[in-house]
Amino acid sequence: MIPLSYLLIAWLVLLVIFGIMLLLTLIQTLRHGLPTPTTYILTTLFLTVIALVLFGVSGHLLNVDWSQSVTLMPGGAERAANTYLLGL
Repeated sequence: MIPLSYLLIAWLVLLVIFGIMLLLTLIQTLRHGLPTPTTYILTTLFLTVIALVLFGVSGHLLNVDWSQSVTLMPGGAERAANTYLLGL
């Protein structure tokens, strides 16, 4: 059984990696992109979509009971192997 809080920690680590990549993308776009209004509009649209997704996900994460656990193989590995591999 895996506690859901472990999945939250993994999600936060991936979110930090995403944030670093986001900053690198923005720096490259604004520094080396063409200085036209389209560049700034697309950058704003990019940030808006990301903010909406993160806001929606965080709203969902607030309603999760993080004290629960996830059972990956109910009944144990042997039963799972018999059920899925052998069709028993």
